[in-house]
Amino acid sequence: MEFVGIELKAGESFEINLDKDEFFQLTQATLCEVKKERDEPLHLYVTLNGKKHVVGIMQPQRISQLVFSLKFDKNVQFSHNWKYGSVFVFGYKTRNLCGHDMDNMDPRTMMESVMRHEEAVVLDEERE
Repeated sequence: MEFVGIELKAGESFEINLDKDEFFQLTQATLCEVKKERDEPLHLYVTLNGKKHVVGIMQPQRISQLVFSLKFDKNVQFSHNWKYGSVFVFGYKTRNLCGHDMDNMDPRTMMESVMRHEEAVVLDEERE
């Protein structure tokens, strides 16, 4: 697992590039230093497959942070439309440990796959 913390400055964007067996879990966005006393809302965007989507709306005096549980399995780009400061975006990258597409797997097969992986990890630890 790899922690990701990004400062998105005004007018900038940041792309998270993923390998085939990785995903990115977006966990939080928070406002950084506010340059001017403004309470204008800002939109936090993700761009996927060339399409821009609003994932949150923040306001400095009312909603200065958002909590997420969004999982991306493709490259994703983050940006915002606020001109008065930065937004910090947090999350983590991790690999699909079982080597399967977990979203399209029935629950029983998923549990069997996870159990096999956990048994393999325990066996590897015992050998060391």
